[in-house]
Amino acid sequence: MPLVLPVQPRVTERFRRAAAIAGTLAVLAALPGCRQPYYVWIRPGSTAARIAFGLGSEPGGGRPAGLLYLVLTTCAEAARAPAARLAPERLRGVVWYAQAADHGYPDTVSGRYNYVSTVTFPVPPPNFVAHGSSGPLSPGCYVVQADAWSGDAEASFTVAADGSITPNA
Repeated sequence: MPLVLPVQPRVTERFRRAAAIAGTLAVLAALPGCRQPYYVWIRPGSTAARIAFGLGSEPGGGRPAGLLYLVLTTCAEAARAPAARLAPERLRGVVWYAQAADHGYPDTVSGRYNYVSTVTFPVPPPNFVAHGSSGPLSPGCYVVQADAWSGDAEASFTVAADGSITPNA
């Protein structure tokens, strides 16, 4: 008769717990970073010479987010290469962009990000550097894309011949 040794219940339970923890950690490590909803819109009263873009965690408001950059392109360029996924300085059709002077990292003294709720073309907010056009936009279709720590956002609008702005649906 062969000798059969009993299985130690503690060893089996420890192994089961270790395997469960390892599996959970593997799943968590595989998950992408959770980015929250983020919105950009054209504020009322904007014109081709001065466009105020609203930024926030809700349509039309909410908490501002730590903005990395805001890119203004033509609709044709936005369809060719989504600006929020590429470095704005590499795009051919960028009309204007504002980029955090510190590349969006928190201020080394305060530890705060560049929280903004409005960016106005052609004047960048404090601690931002602007590149591109400083004059009124020509009539046509444009896309504004924002990239923030909390998420990306996009809105399109049309500039009419009289300089008025109409948000696109």
